[in-house]
Amino acid sequence: MTFDRPDGARRHRLESLLHVDVDGAGPGVRVVRPDGDVDLETAPMLRAALAAATVGRGVRLVVVDLDGVGFFGASGIQILLDARGTAGRRGAGLVLAGGPPAVLRVLELVEVLHTDLAHAPTVRDAVAAGISG
Repeated sequence: MTFDRPDGARRHRLESLLHVDVDGAGPGVRVVRPDGDVDLETAPMLRAALAAATVGRGVRLVVVDLDGVGFFGASGIQILLDARGTAGRRGAGLVLAGGPPAVLRVLELVEVLHTDLAHAPTVRDAVAAGISG
């Protein structure tokens, strides 16, 4: 699945700022892969992808692969927290994976990394931690 914001002339510009893919990584595991900048304008694309990732029978874990993210603003942080809550209500976990130092630093500064949001160095590690935890 691919999620791009479908609102006319702005779509092309937004697609150049953020592209989000959702794919499987085994039974019951979905990986959300944002690529680009997550800010106030592009955050709805991430929200849509995370919502889609948690829908369906048997989804036990959603992994958000941050390796392709260049900028992560406050709106993106709120979306991650909301997605964690949604996943939990649906019986699934949410784990972050990877990410450049600047993105991880933002998550640390607002005190959500490792406290509100679990993080693993790689998608493979996140899947292992999410399934066993």
